[in-house]
Amino acid sequence: MNIKENLDDCAHDKNTEQEINILDEGEIILSHCKDIGVEEVINEDKELERKITKLFQLRTELWSCNEPLRIFEVSKKYGINLRKIFQKVCDDIKPDPDDLGYFTEEEILENFSSFGDVKKVILNHFVSKNFPESLTIKEHFEKLQNIESKLIEHLTHEESKSVFFLFGSYANGVIKSKYSDLDFLVILPHLKEENEINDEIQKLKSVKKLGFIFSNELCSIEDCRPIMQKGDGLARLYGITSNGVEIEFHLIGEKDAQLMTKITPNKIERIRPVQAKKEKRTSLTGKIANLPKNETDVKNYFIDENGEVYGGFFPDATLTSNMVYDNKQELGKKHYQNVWFGVVKAFLYNNKYAQKNNKGEYLIDVSDSLIFEKFLNTFFYKQKDYYSQEKYEFYQKMFFLTIGEISKKYQFNLEK
Repeated sequence: MNIKENLDDCAHDKNTEQEINILDEGEIILSHCKDIGVEEVINEDKELERKITKLFQLRTELWSCNEPLRIFEVSKKYGINLRKIFQKVCDDIKPDPDDLGYFTEEEILENFSSFGDVKKVILNHFVSKNFPESLTIKEHFEKLQNIESKLIEHLTHEESKSVFFLFGSYANGVIKSKYSDLDFLVILPHLKEENEINDEIQKLKSVKKLGFIFSNELCSIEDCRPIMQKGDGLARLYGITSNGVEIEFHLIGEKDAQLMTKITPNKIERIRPVQAKKEKRTSLTGKIANLPKNETDVKNYFIDENGEVYGGFFPDATLTSNMVYDNKQELGKKHYQNVWFGVVKAFLYNNKYAQKNNKGEYLIDVSDSLIFEKFLNTFFYKQKDYYSQEKYEFYQKMFFLTIGEISKKYQFNLEK
């Protein structure tokens, strides 16, 4: 194995907004509260929150850093020596430390496959110093399964009125790193009575019993109160489980969820601003563009001056998500089906699969054997190998079932 291959192993992680995860050396088990004072437990939680906040800040700085050499300055600020990390990798291959002093910063960076991989190595190194980490990918996958199972059981017991979707690599059935996280899209109920809101807030806070620790400095569950009051808004909770899995709750209002089914440039207002950045998105016809992600809002869809339609973060997350918990009103089921219906319909029209023929008949042409692969290419996770066979076949089936529903609703004939 050469230096670059070994560095690739260090960096290997998914390249999404939710891609960098956090893990530590001393696993925090909250059950030991009986053996130590309550004050010590509170202090321990605060220290963990401080580390979570610091990791988030490191990640934000790294992913907004576009100057390669500045990466050394950023990593040093957070107590990480990139040269030492590089030296350890070299020593593992060929112990010859005398040569390492002659590597320039430019030469060190050249040994990584990409600038993104340099950032991942720094983040994963911070993680290994501050949080518990899985030894293998298999162990990590089982850990994620256990967390998901316990969360479903807990929400069901609490009878929460919120809806939880799980998206990302784990939801797709394939993780390629022992640092994979859990990302949840949470639809908060629109509630009129203050006592109902208080009750739902307490139910969401109760996930702490499962070992979910969020950074209240970044955003807290209490901050979600106005979203339930008005029915719209976006909050992002960022945290860690007690066994070292990064978790994010993306919480949106019920009204915003309903707007997501309409292919218009509507947006969800953040309750707390974040650092603006650009992210790569693919249009419904396969064009790629770097689109702005604003400080104060998130667009559901982007429509450029040429009429190209680009799906935003939340519709994309919904399409490839697992609904892990729905309330008794089946809000989540309706939301999932409606987003699929809206996006597939827009895909068919934008690619001229749905149109009127020269006889005046309205048709949906599904004779293209690659039609589903072209649809999949508009997602964030584009390739088949990002999905387990089961999930790939499920989305394929969902795609053609949705076409059938569109054909039935608008009385289109199917051309096979």
